[in-house]
Amino acid sequence: MVDDDDRFTRALTAILAQGRGHTWSMFEEMQVYFRVGPKMIDKKLVTCVQLANLSLHRDWQHKGCFTRLVACISQVTDLPIYLEQVVNTEFLDALMARHGWKPARTHDGQVWDLWLPKENAQ
Repeated sequence: MVDDDDRFTRALTAILAQGRGHTWSMFEEMQVYFRVGPKMIDKKLVTCVQLANLSLHRDWQHKGCFTRLVACISQVTDLPIYLEQVVNTEFLDALMARHGWKPARTHDGQVWDLWLPKENAQ
């Protein structure tokens, strides 16, 4: 049986080989909908891995799953990682303050999207 982490890595590798695409996959206990394609970052169109939807049961939160997901992506590709529509402000603040994520999109002064430059990835 193939574990979810390996399945996620294979899905990401396949989409990277095509240069763009999207899919749902599992990483540990997290459901992940991701894309590879261009996003506007610092007024430039940049190809990146876009984390568009993450779903993790409350019992599994605060256990490092997201950090391990980012590390897994960083081992597979040098592309920046783009995190869409972060609604948990504590999570957003922690990513910016402690992990090197930068604001990518704001609306009415509120940060919605973040991106992680490759040099900040773990």
